[in-house]
Amino acid sequence: METSPNRLLIVFLKAPVPGEVKTRLCPPLTPDEAAAVYRRLVGHTLQSVSGLSPAPALWLYHTPPDASGQIQDAFSPPAHAIFKAQPPDTDLGQRLEFIFHAAFAAGFQHVAAIGTDCAELAPAHLEQAFAALERNPVVLGPAHDGGYYLIALSQPAPALFRGIPWSTEYTLTSTLAAAHREDLPVTLLDWLHDVDTPADLDRFPALRS
Repeated sequence: METSPNRLLIVFLKAPVPGEVKTRLCPPLTPDEAAAVYRRLVGHTLQSVSGLSPAPALWLYHTPPDASGQIQDAFSPPAHAIFKAQPPDTDLGQRLEFIFHAAFAAGFQHVAAIGTDCAELAPAHLEQAFAALERNPVVLGPAHDGGYYLIALSQPAPALFRGIPWSTEYTLTSTLAAAHREDLPVTLLDWLHDVDTPADLDRFPALRS
């Protein structure tokens, strides 16, 4: 597989353990059913990642720290993926700041991070994110719930991860305000839907089967 030496894609993901993933779908789903939805979302995400050519370097940033074998067995990620454990007892902002710092320290110039909640994510969105970093230092993929499904940077920007109300309707606007304070121009991608609640799941019935 042809890979890009300057681009890195980071995927945040969890071991697909019932009762530990997609808990906001329960009820009406059972923990096993919610875990099955999660597995389908991760599969969709990794399929989107595999559609990129040339492929960026790929870090799978996972929790719990000992989950790499379980994730490998459950999802068969691309062969060039590198597993990295998320540090325990950290919030999302701390994890994002840590992994972006590590990425730039490793020499990557264009770095994007995504989760596994977006059923509408396509390879084109990832391609657009990396292309946009040629123009602006920050790219965000806005989600309709007020968060974002993607963040990409061409330079360190720790201020974007500090003092942000994570997992709220204000996550995106607070991040945009932080970028404005730091004089960092932002490119916004298409608005997409994450799947976090039963109402979200109703938009994507195929995830149930």
